Amino acid sequence: MDQVDQGLAALIAGVAAFGGAVISGWYTGRSARVGAERAAAAVLEQVTKQAAAEHGHWLRQQRQDAYTAFLAAFDRAADALGPVFEAWALGYQGMDAPAVRELWRPVDEADLAMQRAITRLSIVGPDAVERTAGDLRLAVMHVRTTYWNIRPNERDSVTQERAQWTVRQQDLHKRFVAEARAVLQSPSAAPSDERRQLR
Repeated sequence: MDQVDQGLAALIAGVAAFGGAVISGWYTGRSARVGAERAAAAVLEQVTKQAAAEHGHWLRQQRQDAYTAFLAAFDRAADALGPVFEAWALGYQGMDAPAVRELWRPVDEADLAMQRAITRLSIVGPDAVERTAGDLRLAVMHVRTTYWNIRPNERDSVTQERAQWTVRQQDLHKRFVAEARAVLQSPSAAPSDERRQLR
């Protein structure tokens, strides 16, 4: 009987050991799986945050380049209008039609550069900066249109138009710079609702 009891005890001990091993293995496997899932989630979160940070940095740089290109084109247009104002106030004295066209050529070239810069602004945004850039370009084009319609001997109109241009372009220029600075200095140049990406 002792042998049966010892055999039974050994069998029970073996079953208990086997059951413990199974439970231990299951628990260890489950713990390892949960740990691996948490580690994978942590890595994914870190990669996502890093990608968002890199995209934000990239977009901020794209915007800075676009804003700078637009301002350079606008400054060229504003500088080119100076000689036009002077020549028009004098009635284009001594200038034939080709010379007048040549006088306007730098303004037209700067306008083309502004158009290209605004196209890029429409990609990198935001809309407020693009709109103000468009208003600056329209201010230049308003002068262009107005000056073709003012007779050279209407000096009062020329003087008045030049004064209005100066005030308008200064106000718009300040607004553009303020809006651009606000975007570039924001904590994120790529807000979650950003719809645009430069490819």
